Amino acid sequence: MNPPIPVQSVSIERCEGPKALCVKRSFQGAEALTEASIWLSGQSSTFPSQGGGYDKCAFTASFADGFLFRGRMDCKSYDAENPDLDVRKHILDYLTWTAGRRTHPWCGPDKYRKILQDYGPDAVTNAGETLDKYFGGGGSWN
Repeated sequence: MNPPIPVQSVSIERCEGPKALCVKRSFQGAEALTEASIWLSGQSSTFPSQGGGYDKCAFTASFADGFLFRGRMDCKSYDAENPDLDVRKHILDYLTWTAGRRTHPWCGPDKYRKILQDYGPDAVTNAGETLDKYFGGGGSWN
């Protein structure tokens, strides 16, 4: 397997929350995913707490070959369960799920197979290829 194609930049936009905090930020270079996550963590105290919903943040990760991965995160306060503040983890979780590589899906193996069938073989294949090409396979997530 070839080494993963590196990220070049990440732009992230807070789409909900206090108007003054709804801004777009860009991060450049090999550490862009980490820097975007640090920025989100810094916003954490202004996101809804446990039981209080979430604030949407849209992001685009740009890779060295021109590939763009766009997504949306549902950010919550750091003290909430699953605060969704780590951009790399968010992408890996999404791709691992969609590629059918979850080892212990929350819904059980039968329903998981059905969900993947509903996505269709192209979506499953594309997610796996993206995971391998840009994240070196990403491993198997529980």
